[in-house]
Amino acid sequence: MTCFQLKLNQNTKNYLYSLRPYVLFCSVIFVLSVFLGYSAACNYSQEIQKVLREIKEMWMPFQEATSLKLFIFIAFNNISKIALVVFLGIIFGIFPILFLFVNGMVVGIFAYTVAETVSWQMFLVGILPHGVIEIPVLILGAASGVKLGGVVFNKIFRKRGNFREEFSLALEFFLRILLPLLILAAVIEAFVTANLVR
Repeated sequence: MTCFQLKLNQNTKNYLYSLRPYVLFCSVIFVLSVFLGYSAACNYSQEIQKVLREIKEMWMPFQEATSLKLFIFIAFNNISKIALVVFLGIIFGIFPILFLFVNGMVVGIFAYTVAETVSWQMFLVGILPHGVIEIPVLILGAASGVKLGGVVFNKIFRKRGNFREEFSLALEFFLRILLPLLILAAVIEAFVTANLVR
């Protein structure tokens, strides 16, 4: 049992090592999309405000929710989305890139809006406690999905690569690394960030 556990740990380390170029690629996309979101909020503030009002209305039912209910909602929402980011990567890595880009835009828009209407401190309080975990998990999940998409592409068009093995590694990575981190981020967001913002 111990040997098997050690083998799994080594597999995870090897998989993480193989993700390095994909993590770099996804990090660049995320950072660029944050800047684009911030710039869009600066230049199209009225249109952005309409979108933000709609988002605020969607979150209204959760404003008075208990921390436990908020945790359950956030955990389910984030886990399901990151699972889709990883495993829909089989469609040539398109979905992870789009999801990463959209989320980066949202962060940039919120950064501008909160900084302009309240303060930069409030933005940092609202994102840092859980964001230091959630954002790296998002990038790692997207990197895993893009890598999976690359294997599918090679399998179809170049007749090489082992999709079954890659999918198994991605699944193990999601369950052993991403899932626990997402649960931890949800705990922090529901029990710490929400109370700080309130």
